[in-house]
Amino acid sequence: MLPVAVLASQGVWAQIGMLPPVSTWREYRENDDGFVVRVPNAVKAREWRDAGRPAGYYVTGNPQQSFSVLAIRWPSGMRAGKDAAAIAEETTKRALTGMKPEKVERDEPQDCGEGVPGRSLRARLPDDIIYAARVCVTSGNVYRVEAFVEAAQWEEADLNVKTFLESFKPLRR
Repeated sequence: MLPVAVLASQGVWAQIGMLPPVSTWREYRENDDGFVVRVPNAVKAREWRDAGRPAGYYVTGNPQQSFSVLAIRWPSGMRAGKDAAAIAEETTKRALTGMKPEKVERDEPQDCGEGVPGRSLRARLPDDIIYAARVCVTSGNVYRVEAFVEAAQWEEADLNVKTFLESFKPLRR
């Protein structure tokens, strides 16, 4: 017979749902905000605002491994002459400032595919949360593709995080 603690934890997992294996994840395509990404389960979408700019917010995962895409509608004509690399850096700085990380482990330029400039991030947040993200800048949108994972789950979640972040592709440059 299993100890009560094990049974209780199994009951919790049944309620929040374990994530399916990466091999079963499906493609999620958002034509209005112009991106595609692989997801483990249903995506919840809602309107959002980021620094006063309209955005679409798309979230999936579970409480221990939360994945989201924030599609900030920020056309290049409204960026005060800043190039895509500067916008990626500004967006990264704003996101990290708002989260108040204990330690930033990675913040470096990264190509988001097909010449779309961006940044790659990883930070340890308060409450033992690991934050991993990509910021990608196209001519019409700025995307924050993010994963929030409990630190104790990081090793188990690593493949899920990589799959989610690396599968993100903007549909328009």
